[in-house]
Amino acid sequence: KGIQYPEWDYRKASYKPDWCFMSESTQKYTDPAWPSITEGKHRRLILKLKRQFSSITSDWLRMKRQPNGCDFDIDAVVDSRVEWLTGHTPDENIYQDRKRDLHDISAMILLDQSYSTDAWLENVRVLDVIRESIYCVGEVMEDYFESFAIAGFASNTRRNCRFNMLKDFHESWSVGKNRLGSVQSEGYTRIGPALRHAQEKLFNTQSRQKIIILITDGRPCDYDRYEGRHGIHDVKKAIETGLQHGIHTHAFAVEKQAAEYFPQMFTGRHFDILPDPNWLTGALCKCFTRLLTT
Repeated sequence: KGIQYPEWDYRKASYKPDWCFMSESTQKYTDPAWPSITEGKHRRLILKLKRQFSSITSDWLRMKRQPNGCDFDIDAVVDSRVEWLTGHTPDENIYQDRKRDLHDISAMILLDQSYSTDAWLENVRVLDVIRESIYCVGEVMEDYFESFAIAGFASNTRRNCRFNMLKDFHESWSVGKNRLGSVQSEGYTRIGPALRHAQEKLFNTQSRQKIIILITDGRPCDYDRYEGRHGIHDVKKAIETGLQHGIHTHAFAVEKQAAEYFPQMFTGRHFDILPDPNWLTGALCKCFTRLLTT
């Protein structure tokens, strides 16, 4: 049961039609205490990221020569005064304002919640780092992005692929972060159908720019031999198909050995390999900063 998606067979250079079955659900459980605990743990980092984000984007955000706004545009005020002194009608657009939505962007953060994320790396559990990193980034994103969603994915063969909504595009961040705290590891890592389902959800948004942020700690893998070149080529094909429809994918690998297979799935400018999980928060913020300022 579920939504049917094809899977790419690189040996035959063709799709296996209606091969995977995807079930979407909304995270049932919440952990209201988790956001406050995580906030306390990372308060300094969140404040630092907000300052950095604000500094980087402030010039871009500033709208000059507006009819009204939060502050005077000094250049416009001087020009208006000169016009008045020289007998011309001064321009009344002498204010500057700031706009909340920098670009017309929809972003889907897609996190691997397979059993492999229950592993420990550099003395931290990978899933904990992923959840806490998304929390820190979400605290920053809510001030700048009006359209972002978060979902986890896992699978147990092609017949049981799961897409776990933590925050849909229309939902508030306050709802999403309570659900994020209750995410647990389960199943395997069938990335292809998760990407295709995320693309379908992005198709239904009206934004000009659409991007999937994929966070994983392992290579494509499932119980029914979704591995090796087959899994790698299926992921690559899903990304290429999304790109044809204007959907970009940027991937983060929280795993040292990803250097062996990530370049086979992603181009050089669209993935980051993070040997230390604690680098994830900063890397995510840099990615979203590039989105806003390009």
